[in-house]
Amino acid sequence: MLRLAIACAVMMCLLENAIAQKPPGLITCTGAVPRATCDAVTTALEWRQQLPALHSVQFVIADAKSFEQERAIAGDYVFAGVINKTKPGSFTPAIHSSMDDEIIFEVTSASILKCPDRVIISTDLFQSPKKIGTNGTSMDISLVEIFTTFIHGYLEGCFGGRQVS
Repeated sequence: MLRLAIACAVMMCLLENAIAQKPPGLITCTGAVPRATCDAVTTALEWRQQLPALHSVQFVIADAKSFEQERAIAGDYVFAGVINKTKPGSFTPAIHSSMDDEIIFEVTSASILKCPDRVIISTDLFQSPKKIGTNGTSMDISLVEIFTTFIHGYLEGCFGGRQVS
């Protein structure tokens, strides 16, 4: 048991050193995302990328049309990791979550941990039909915080669970 604890501690140290040397993953917004929404979601994700589970994850904040295009591509993947039908012989799973209509979690690399390293987020997730901001959009900043926290928890859970297994 002590050997396992020491091995886990050494692995965490190595992993944290490797992460510290890599630049954080990109955070991009598609062209039709309102500037205020892009800025708010980017800011909420940037500080979370300082944590190991989110450090190298690429985030795409997508308007409704772009998200549907990404979702159509992800729809060609059978969730939970069966073969990518658009590229015969390849294996790029989109991982199922309770938020599949607004968030797509993808594993695009050959990571040992097999946790998502690309997340596409629909701006619809942050819209409140009851609030209209000063910029004319209905973005609700509290929804930005709630759902970026959900994404953080989802990725942290995968990352932590995979390290133990």
